[in-house]
Amino acid sequence: MSELQKKTWENPERREKMKKLCEDPEHRKKLSESRKKEWENPEHREKMSESRKKLWDDPVFKEKMSESHKKMWENPEYREKMSELSKKMWEDPEHRENLSEKLKKAWENPEHKEKVSKRIKDQSS
Repeated sequence: MSELQKKTWENPERREKMKKLCEDPEHRKKLSESRKKEWENPEHREKMSESRKKLWDDPVFKEKMSESHKKMWENPEYREKMSELSKKMWEDPEHRENLSEKLKKAWENPEHKEKVSKRIKDQSS
């Protein structure tokens, strides 16, 4: 987060205004459409992919995210919400087909096979 964003967020009036804006369905729809359009751009996708990879290469970031996710999953309400979302997704035939195709493609890659096989062997020993 930039310094300007931090300062803006510190202002309670501005924070409240942004909170209301983010709750507005029309605003959320526009924002969603805008983000989807951004992700259609291959250059944007590549840039974001590289920045995420770099971020996840940082052990401090990985540890922070790990702890954060562990904490979220300790919450029974969160667990229930994620369970319901997962069940709902699996009821969608299109989702099931897309995932099936992605997994088949992944298993065609020898590096992927080796990586997963090694992880399974390491866990069982």
